[in-house]
Order: sequence, then C-alpha cells, then structure tokens
Amino acid sequence: MENTQKLKTTFFRKFFVSIFGIDKYDKISESTVPSFISYILLLSVLVTIILTPVITRTEVEAMDVFKKFIEHNLPNYEVVDGKFKVDSEEPIIRTNKTDYDKMFDGTIILTNYENVEKEHKELLSKKGNLFVFSKDYLIVKQPKTKIVKYKYSSIAKQVGLPENFTKADTLKLLTEQKQNEILQKTLVFISIVILLTVSVTIINVLAISLIAIITSKIMKVKISYSKLFNISCMSITLATMVFVVLTAIMILTKFNFIVPNLDLLYLILTYIYLVVALLLIRRKE
Repeated sequence: MENTQKLKTTFFRKFFVSIFGIDKYDKISESTVPSFISYILLLSVLVTIILTPVITRTEVEAMDVFKKFIEHNLPNYEVVDGKFKVDSEEPIIRTNKTDYDKMFDGTIILTNYENVEKEHKELLSKKGNLFVFSKDYLIVKQPKTKIVKYKYSSIAKQVGLPENFTKADTLKLLTEQKQNEILQKTLVFISIVILLTVSVTIINVLAISLIAIITSKIMKVKISYSKLFNISCMSITLATMVFVVLTAIMILTKFNFIVPNLDLLYLILTYIYLVVALLLIRRKE
C-alpha cells in the first residue's frame, strides 16, 4: 500500500505509460478509480483540443466557398414582402461543383414559379440535396426525406437578414457575422464535445472492462475489477488518439481520404493492449 501512495500517476504519466509502457500497467493500475475517471476527462479535453480547430477551419473554408458560390454563380435576387424574385424568366439551375462536393452534393434552383410541386414537378426530380427558391417558399428535398417548405420571412428572422433582402444582403451577412458566429459555435462545440466524449468514453471503458473480466477468467488471471477498470482506461488511449487523428485527417482532406471500419480498428487496438497487459500480469504471478 505504501508504494501505491507514492506512485506518480499524473495525466501525462498515465498517458505515456498507456501507449508505450504496457509492462507498467500492473503497477499504474493500483491507482484509484477516481484518478482514472479524471484521466478520462482530461483525455476527452485533449480530443476536443485536437478536433475543435480542425472543424472550425473546415467550417470557415466551407463558408468562404459558399459565399463565392453565391457571388459568382447565382444571379441577382430579392425577397420583398415574403415573395422571392430572380432576374431571369427561366429557372436558374446550379449544381455544386466545389471541393466540398462530398459535404454538400446538391442542386440549387432559383425560379419565379409559384406552384412548383404541382405545375413544375420536373424541377423536383434532381438527385441528391435539392434547394428550390420558388416565389412563395424555399423548398428543400433531401434523399429519403419528405419535401419541406420554409417561408422567407422565417428564414430571414432565423439567420439575421432583414425582412426584405437581396443577394447583396446575403453576401454581407456571410462577411460580417461569419467570425462571431463561428467563435460562438466553437465555444458551444467545445463544451458539447467534452460532454459527449466523456460519456462515450466511459461507456466504452465500462464495456471493455466487462470484456476484460471475461478475458481474465479465460486466461486465469486473478485481478480485481477496479484494476481491470483502470487497465481498460489505459487500453483505450492509443485507440482513441488514432481515431481522433484519422478523423481530423479525413475532415481536413474533405473526406477524399477515408479509413473504412474505423470503429473496428478502435476495438482491435484496444483489445490488443488489454490482452497483452493481462498476459504480462499473468507472467508475474
């Protein structure tokens, strides 16, 4: 017990040992369960620190692309008294052809037509995400979902546009509010991600610790559940970091680089660390 009290089980020590020191799992797992719950919390914060700037940067770039798409690909339009009007007699059809195709694969249609659903059904036959700006409504159609219609007054109120707005107002909104909006979303995102990551990670650890109980019985290793719980916390460390780094790479490459079965890779890495740790503990008995 005296040695246990003198163990230096700081976050960084646990983190380093979890990845590079499987042979020390037996010793470090003598620490208290609350200390490892704290470790999971700090590991979740680390995950958030890595992912937040990645997602924020991607969002900034996506908004820039969206702004340029509106500026260079769409004609002048306006909404007056809840009615949409575009400078064209014929429908304007634009398909997204940017680097963000995999994030947004869809078509935007601007038209002065009224009863699009009844009189111009051909406009709703486009595949993928479809946004039809008709005279009275914005019509949104997505794969495997029903058609949804939005009034322009509701849209303007929701995004911060004046009741009567133009293309220029839309571009101005994207320019002025972009930075503040992203900052606010980032702060909210950080808190949400930490809570979700902690919850998911603890559930994963509990599930892995139950697997560890079965595995230890099969391997005939005499070990308490508290130590198995702590070992499970350490076992997920490398898998968590690999998962986060690969996720960040996929986001930064706009999903042109995709790792299939990432969840399965997470489980395999975790179980390898768990089994090796139990084998080393059995060897010491």
